[in-house]
This record gives sequence, structure tokens and C-alpha cells, in this order.
Amino acid sequence: MYGSLPSNGPAEYNAKIHTAMTKAEKAGLTWAGFEKKYPKVFRILSEILKRSGLVTFDGWLEEITKEKGRGRRIHSQIQETPASKAEYMQTTRWERMPSLEELFNSEVALEHAPALSAPYDGSVMWIHREITDELGDV
Repeated sequence: MYGSLPSNGPAEYNAKIHTAMTKAEKAGLTWAGFEKKYPKVFRILSEILKRSGLVTFDGWLEEITKEKGRGRRIHSQIQETPASKAEYMQTTRWERMPSLEELFNSEVALEHAPALSAPYDGSVMWIHREITDELGDV
């Protein structure tokens, strides 16, 4: 599905992701704190967000540089400045990758990853193994 979290099926997989997201929000973690505490889930969410087309700071900076007529500068010469970072942060949160300094917000991931809205209530944990062995897990 999205990565290599161990699971017995999509519902359990999503439950693990949602559990990590819920704990991160309750703890008031930033995206950097989320990355440190839940590195596997962070990598999965980052990949989902990148694939969904959210612009990264580097991508945004390169595009802005081209728009301002400085497109001839090679990317390695484009540097992050406090002003450019502040301007990037003014971009709508739903259109850009979250900054590591921002508070973790699961809505960003859920907005761009419809598959994460599959059942994740933990009920898969209550299904006996014989049933899932015979019928599979959905």
C-alpha cells in the first residue's frame, strides 16, 4: 500500500497510522517531533504528500525564482532566506508540504490520502485469526 509498516491488512495498517497521528496531535508534536517519534509513519505520510503534488520548499523556491526572471540561476545557487521561507509559509497549508516547525496536523495527510480514510477504528483487532485466515482481511 504505502510503505513497510507491518500489518495483517489495510484496516490494521491504517489503524497504526491513525494511532500515531492521534497521539502526535494530542501530544502537540511538531512535524519534526512526529518524525522523531514515529519515523516509519512519517516517511509514509511524507511520501503520500509528495506524490499528491504538494509543493516542497525547494520546488516552490525554484518556481518563484523562474517567475521573477532569474530562471537562469542554477538550483544550487538558490538559497533559503528568512524572507523566502516566510513567503513560502504564507502559501495555503493544503497546497504545500508542511514545515517541520509546524504543529503536526493529520488533516493535511487525510486530505491528500483518501486510502487512509478506510476503516481504522481498530475493529480488525477483534476478528479471530481463523476468520481472517479463511476469508482474508479487507
